[in-house]
Amino acid sequence: MRRFILALFLTLAATLIRAQGLDNAGNAPSAAQLDQLEQSINANEARNRDWQRDLDELDEDSLPATISENNLAAIRVALEQTQSDLTALNNTQASVAQEIEAARKRSDALSALLQKQSNPLLDNDDGHSAQTREQLTLSQRHLQLLQRQKHILAQTETIGNRQKALLEARYQRYNERYLETRQTTADQTHSDRLNQLQARRQELNDRLDHNKPDRNTRLDHNNELALINTQIYYTQIENELLAQEARLQEIQYADLTSLSLERIDRIRAELAAAQARLDALTPQIDNDQHLISQQNELYTRQRGTPLDANKTRQQAVNKQYQQLKTLIANNTLSLKTSRDIADRQYSQLAKAQLTQQYRFGGDPAALAQHGAAFLKSAGAFLGQYIVAVETLYHSLRTLPTLKWLTIASAAIGFIAATIAIINLMNRAIRRYAGQKRLTFPARLLYFLSKMLKNNLPYLTAYSIIHITIRTSGITAPASDMLALIPALLLFNTIPYYAARNLIHTELIAAPEKQRIIRPTIIYAAVGSLLYGLVCMAEWILDDQVITDTYRWIFALYNLLAAVPIWRATSRSIAHMNGYYRDQPSYRSLRLLIRTIPLGVAAFGIVGTLGYLNLAWNIARHLLIFVLYASLWIAFTALLKDSARRAKHYALRHTTNGVFWAQDIINPANTILTYASLILLLRLLQYSYGWNEHTPVIQETLTLLNTPIAKNDSHLTLLNILLMGILIYIIYRIGGWIKSLSYRWIYGKIADLGIRNSLAVFSQYAAVTLGFFLALRVIGIDLTAFTVFAGALGVGIGFGMQTIANNFISGILLLIERPLRNGDIITVGNYEGTVERIGMRSLTITTFDNESVILPNSDFVTSAFKNWSHQDPITRTVLYLDLGYRHDPEHTRQLLLATLRELAEEGHIVDSNEHDYGVFAYDYSDRGITYRVQYHVHMQNHHRLTSRHLVIERLWQTCRMHGIDIAYPKRDNYYPLETDQPARLPAPRKPV
Repeated sequence: MRRFILALFLTLAATLIRAQGLDNAGNAPSAAQLDQLEQSINANEARNRDWQRDLDELDEDSLPATISENNLAAIRVALEQTQSDLTALNNTQASVAQEIEAARKRSDALSALLQKQSNPLLDNDDGHSAQTREQLTLSQRHLQLLQRQKHILAQTETIGNRQKALLEARYQRYNERYLETRQTTADQTHSDRLNQLQARRQELNDRLDHNKPDRNTRLDHNNELALINTQIYYTQIENELLAQEARLQEIQYADLTSLSLERIDRIRAELAAAQARLDALTPQIDNDQHLISQQNELYTRQRGTPLDANKTRQQAVNKQYQQLKTLIANNTLSLKTSRDIADRQYSQLAKAQLTQQYRFGGDPAALAQHGAAFLKSAGAFLGQYIVAVETLYHSLRTLPTLKWLTIASAAIGFIAATIAIINLMNRAIRRYAGQKRLTFPARLLYFLSKMLKNNLPYLTAYSIIHITIRTSGITAPASDMLALIPALLLFNTIPYYAARNLIHTELIAAPEKQRIIRPTIIYAAVGSLLYGLVCMAEWILDDQVITDTYRWIFALYNLLAAVPIWRATSRSIAHMNGYYRDQPSYRSLRLLIRTIPLGVAAFGIVGTLGYLNLAWNIARHLLIFVLYASLWIAFTALLKDSARRAKHYALRHTTNGVFWAQDIINPANTILTYASLILLLRLLQYSYGWNEHTPVIQETLTLLNTPIAKNDSHLTLLNILLMGILIYIIYRIGGWIKSLSYRWIYGKIADLGIRNSLAVFSQYAAVTLGFFLALRVIGIDLTAFTVFAGALGVGIGFGMQTIANNFISGILLLIERPLRNGDIITVGNYEGTVERIGMRSLTITTFDNESVILPNSDFVTSAFKNWSHQDPITRTVLYLDLGYRHDPEHTRQLLLATLRELAEEGHIVDSNEHDYGVFAYDYSDRGITYRVQYHVHMQNHHRLTSRHLVIERLWQTCRMHGIDIAYPKRDNYYPLETDQPARLPAPRKPV
């Protein structure tokens, strides 16, 4: 048959070449050429009839009793040749179509020319009209022959496709017979081999148990037992791999185009399990082979000269191991091919199913018939409900006592659990209602508690009804229709109580009550009714057009309801924005609330356009996402509320509450939040059925695993993404380690500077170690960093020396500790408190509350004043000039008494090491200079405030006791006469 089709293709190609060569000059072919073309077409048509009869005989071909691999190879070759011939035939058909178009244009041009030549008003007929008419006749005949040729080519294509289908069916039958014969033979061979090995193992065990062999004999028996056990295991694995190979060949050459999407999905799951099994077998048999090789080497060293039988058996084990490796490699290759075929067919079927468009039955003439069937469907639903109730009644009448006890026990258990949970929710509701100000997580938990309390009885009723239906033993669609009624009741109660509780918990403003509750009730009632009709149509009706009509009506209703849902959610969000805009839990909930109307609108638009399967797929994915996201938001809100309560308890009832709050509770809350997010993504992946072989994910992973650089296979987008995630995790862990080590590990160190330095070093060490570990995890060789280190050294020498200088200076500051956090320093024109010593710079907060950032190198290479380096106590010296007429000792005692009062009030330091004092210091032209010195604690006192108080109190003391504070002055006396001598005024009495 293949030779016949090949000959036909050659004949048709030759005919086409002749037809294309007939009109090189633009004229119609001659009559002789057309006769030759017609004869060729007649011959090809006759051959088609003969080949059709041959195909009928091929269809009735019987299956041989024995199939060899050569038979399968011959059929595969014929299939490949047939596919190649069909491809060539398609090219030939395209060429014939182009020739037909050219012949049609030529005939039109000749017809127009003939009309012009036949016009009596135009004197252009010089005897050419007869020639033009002859050319037109030949051209029209040529066009007819080409169209006939096109029809014959279509017949040939049909014959070729049928031959391909017959060859594929024959290969399927031959392959099944071949696999059955091979499996039977292999099973028998493996069974005989296993029986022999097990018999030999039993014989050796009996010898070791009942006899007392010498050392060498015991070594020989134990070594042979180990080899036999390995052979038995290898034989079992070989039998499993051969069965897997047969199954893979069956899938690989099966016609998957006739299977449903669900069946192909099960095949994909089967192939995934086979891949997992192969992945587990490879290291397992490698490990077993390594162990048996080591055991045999030990046996050889201990035995000296091993037995020939053990040598032979060891060689058999090695040979069997190589056969297993070959089988695994072959199965891996076949598995990859089968998975590619299954994935490709699954993608095609899924795409075709999702893009299938609903067109109201297609034929406009059948609309009346479909409308009548649509109206009759309501009666069918009612009748089916009557049948379902009768079925349940008869089933319950014949139900055994044990099953009645099961239903009663389940009902009592559910009711008791419902009462207990409602009581628990009542206590939670009273606790939240008694608080005046609630955070958003607490208010959200308040709302969820009321929702669970209100809807739990309906959920319990649904569960009891569902258990009763399942226990009674009735099957679908009766069981589904009976369970639909309580489900629709839940669809109404959940939105109703959600709207009420949103208002009651003040998540929505009270004036919105009527504009929220009433539309919610109407939308839920109508929507649940339409959804129930859709479910009943899918369960009962056989007419897919009527079922799709119900689905389209439900999609249209959702499209109309999307606008009021958007308005209601917008009002709710607008109200909550005024209270909870900055809270993370609310931001997540706000995005989720926005998703609901958008999802409803997307479902309505896509479904109304007729893409019902795509719309319902969108709705299913959206509902799963909303459900899981709602649970995650509720869980995170519960975490935040629990963390807040735990921190309050720790701060009030423990001595190290800050440590528990900052270093234990906060990190635990963060870890649980991220862990719940990962769990959410895993649940979504499982619910959606996504894996590494899903087309979208597979293409995404392929893109992420593509190397960015040609010479580096590790530099991929996936590795960069993983490295970014790991660096973020390491950064967070480093901060936690710094805080934990400062408060706990180094908590007994009294010097805060040493504690801070050690904590910072611990953070640097953890981040550095984690960074290199992250590089190692993603597969980057750390030895490559030697080149990077050299380049970094060159960069430091040229352009990065300032940054390196500041970085190293920061390390020196942490090691030498000339200043610490909280020290009061003066550097240049700046004076203030050290707030932070970073890797590159140091931050000072001045007494004007200005943050000054200075490079670390300034504190290593330049001088600065640290007021609280050794200790935070500094001395202040004041100089006071008092009049000469006051007794110095008496004056000193008065000033000391004033300083003593200030020390007692805590404005200055009073200790043995840091005492205050007043001393007569010097003579001046104003009076006696007194030196007043005192000490202040830089962390407890403010220098300017203490200085002001000291000066103020000293002034008050001097004024109270009449002590003159000296100031520059001069007395001028002018005599009345020129010769009058100067005289001093009379001295005043001393105080």
